[in-house]
Amino acid sequence: MLLIGSDDGLYRLRQLERDGDTTATQVHETGRVRRIQTFDGIDGVFAATETGLYRSLDGTHWEDLAVPVENVYAVGARAEDRTLFAGTRPAHLFETTVDDDAGWHEVDPFRDRPSGEEWQVSRHDDRAQVRDVHVAPGDSERVVAGVEVGGVHVSDDGGATWEAREGVTATSTSCVFSTPRPSSSRRGSVCSRPTTRGVTGGGSTRSSHSGTSARFRRSETRSMQPARFETLRRGTTGAPTPSCSSRRT
Repeated sequence: MLLIGSDDGLYRLRQLERDGDTTATQVHETGRVRRIQTFDGIDGVFAATETGLYRSLDGTHWEDLAVPVENVYAVGARAEDRTLFAGTRPAHLFETTVDDDAGWHEVDPFRDRPSGEEWQVSRHDDRAQVRDVHVAPGDSERVVAGVEVGGVHVSDDGGATWEAREGVTATSTSCVFSTPRPSSSRRGSVCSRPTTRGVTGGGSTRSSHSGTSARFRRSETRSMQPARFETLRRGTTGAPTPSCSSRRT
């Protein structure tokens, strides 16, 4: 099954084979879809949209998770304690526990810093948005968030305190993890150590050790922006490939 996010909602394509039925059926009407994600250890598929954050256990029926700010740009998760993060526009970060009736609460230390007052740009109605939020692979206490316009911010204590990373322009939009993967090649693994990449309007930047480095290094690339349409092929388990806009599991 392929789930597709568009400007007017979520669509499902049952057959992926070339000679199969290629008709996409709308399964849920929403505003523009920003992200479609799955997470190891947490059931369901999550869709971040401009009209809310939704979850489905079967790809057909969707539940509104009632984030306090409607326009949701990003969703992340920490499987160890089933914590779900939602990044919104205006730029706020919320968290909740999956399948818990306690509801959402704002991660106040994320926004309540002097730099938070500068997260805005006139062409965005003097607002910013949390474009991406990830929990570092292998370190559940490290949370990384990308703010447009506001840079990349890292917490090493599960969200209690935050620091901005140097070397990333304020126009940062997204951040992704690239983790070591074993290879059968004699040359060894594809990646020698975990890295964090920030995708910005002026190219990409990279930090080693999942964002623990105090400074990001710029890569010589052209301007990069996230894809408007996110895709995901659902499996019974597994998480999306974190460094791709079109995600398959």
